[in-house]
Formats: sequence, C-alpha cells, structure tokens
Amino acid sequence: MKKKIRLNNIFMAFSYVLLMCVIPITIFFFSMIANKLGEHIKHTMKDSADLCTEMIERQYMSDMLMLEGLAVRMATSFEDDPALAMTRLVSTAERYNMKRITFSFPDGSTLATDNAQINIADVYNFQLALAGESLLTPVVKDISDNENVNIYSLPVFHSSTGEILGVLSAVYQSENFENLLAASFF
Repeated sequence: MKKKIRLNNIFMAFSYVLLMCVIPITIFFFSMIANKLGEHIKHTMKDSADLCTEMIERQYMSDMLMLEGLAVRMATSFEDDPALAMTRLVSTAERYNMKRITFSFPDGSTLATDNAQINIADVYNFQLALAGESLLTPVVKDISDNENVNIYSLPVFHSSTGEILGVLSAVYQSENFENLLAASFF
C-alpha cells in the first residue's frame, strides 16, 4: 500500500512538474506564433495599402494628363463656341466612363455634357482651379443629384493670352474608384 501511495505521489509530482513546464512553454510558443502572424498580417496590409495608393496615384496622373491634353486641345473651341465644344466632349465622357465633363465660366455658370443645369461659383474645387490649381476632390456630393462623386478640375487657359477662360472638370461616380480599389485588393 505504501508503495502504491508513493507511486501516486511520484506520479503527482511528475505531473505537477510537467504541467508547470508545459503551460509556460505553450504560452511562450503561442505568443511567439501570434506575434509573427501579427507582423505578417501588418506587413501584408501595408503592402496592400501601398499598392492601392500607387494605383490611385497612377490613375490620377493618367486621368489628369488626359484632361490637360483635352483642355489644351479644347481651349480654342471654348474661345470660339463653348456649347459646340461641350457637344464634342460627350463621347469622351462616355469613353472614359465619366458621369459628365463640365466647362465652368469664371462666374460659375456651367456647361455640361449631360446638360445638368448647375452653377458652381461657391464650390471650393472650382475656386481652386480658377486660381490655377489642378486637383482631384475627395468623395463629395454631386451638386446636381447629391450622388457621391470625385471631381478632377483644372483651369483652361486662353491659347494666346494665357488668361484663364474657365475650369474644365471631369466628374466620376465614386464607385468607379471603389471598384478600382476592390479589383486591385483582390
């Protein structure tokens, strides 16, 4: 009987020692694995964010170059007949999946490829573009229908005097950018 009790005590002591070693080692390795996994996830997400940022920057540069070229080519048309110039831009808006292209005069009155009747005299991006800056807005509400849009805006200069004739803007539905990001993420 004493032998049996002694064996039980030895077994209990061995179990206790084993348990005291296994639990800390398990916690240590679990913590190590969790840290490595966390670092991997963090790096992967940073790489994905960097890739999305690069894609947006490339898209922005490509779109802005297209619009700058369009503004230069259209400057003389806007000088001669702004309404005719806008009708020529309808196919461009469709080809580039834009909601509309607008030309806004310095007073804010606007001609649009979709015939939207808007005046943007008080709109911030219009004022910046009228001051000579080219820009892309964050998501804003469209002045004509309150839809989420992003707007590229740039000044249009008179071909010979360099005077600002107005502002050319390309209005994109925000979901176009969301779709670009979703496609790039996956």
